[in-house]
Order: sequence, then C-alpha cells, then structure tokens
Amino acid sequence: MFPALTNHRAWLYLSLLLPLLAGCGDPPPTPTLQGMYDEERTLPAVFLVEGTNEQVILPGDRGAWAHEGKLAWIAMTCTNPDCPGADAAEPVLFTDPNPAVVLNADGTLGYGRSQTPSTSKLPGNCPECLELRDLASETAEDRQKYLEFVRPYVLPGTDERRAELAAARKARQEALRQRMSRE
Repeated sequence: MFPALTNHRAWLYLSLLLPLLAGCGDPPPTPTLQGMYDEERTLPAVFLVEGTNEQVILPGDRGAWAHEGKLAWIAMTCTNPDCPGADAAEPVLFTDPNPAVVLNADGTLGYGRSQTPSTSKLPGNCPECLELRDLASETAEDRQKYLEFVRPYVLPGTDERRAELAAARKARQEALRQRMSRE
C-alpha cells in the first residue's frame, strides 16, 4: 500500500513526525499568573523624545528610556475637561521628566545630582492648565485637583489588553482557590 514506507527507517521517521504534527493544533498553554503580571507591566506605551517630542512606542514598564541617543519620557496626558489644550481629536501629551535621570555617555540611563532649572514648570502639572491658573492664590485642594488630572497616557489597545489580563488573572485565581479548597 505504501511502498516507500516499507523499510524500518521510514517508519521510524514517520513515527517521530506524527506527534509533532498532532501537536500543531493544540491551543497555546495558559500563561501563569506571573506571566500575566509581566505582560501587563510591559504593555506598549507612548514616550516622547526629549527635545523633539517625537512619539515612540516602547514597553511601558518604566518612566524613561534611552532612545537613539536621547531621553524618552513616558507621555502624560491631562484629563481636565476644561484644559485649554484639550482637543476632541488629539489628547494633550507632555512629559514630566525627572531631573535626576541623565543619559550616560554610553547611552544608558543613569542618576545624577541634577538640579531643576528655575524656569521649569511645576512637576506633575499640565503645562496647558498652568497657563490659566493663579498659583499664588490657589488653595491646596485646587492644586491637588489639578495633579489628579495628570495621568500617563494609555493607548486604546493597551487599555483593552490590560482589562483582558485582569479578567484572566481573576479567573485563574478563582480556579486556583477552588482547586485548593477541594484538596
């Protein structure tokens, strides 16, 4: 019937190949809880390159990256509905750099004793909203309210994946609890 497969060597090769082919249709293994946490931590984020404000997508597991010889800071956005820079089509994106983070000569990130220039904006604040605020007469509650408007910008796909991972983690944790209660 299969003349080419009459010798033992051909049958041996076929017996080794069949399990591999059978495994091709299997679903991928369920990630561990740690794997889900790791993936969520490194989901893509928008960073702005210092000096050019070029947008680059990098893993969002840190506030700054060395990108092509310059610092790239995670993009922040203002959620203030009355922000003067708010545009329905484009979010207000800016950075909130840490002056202690420096770019070393070898292109890696380092930490140094740097001082914030006196002309810099207030850390953690939207530069667009700062233009309208009267900082001298502002109450502590108002200052806190403006700080709460500022958040890291989240890509729409990142938000969706984060929700999927949270649901998968919750289901996995519940399954583990049930298994532990049966034992």
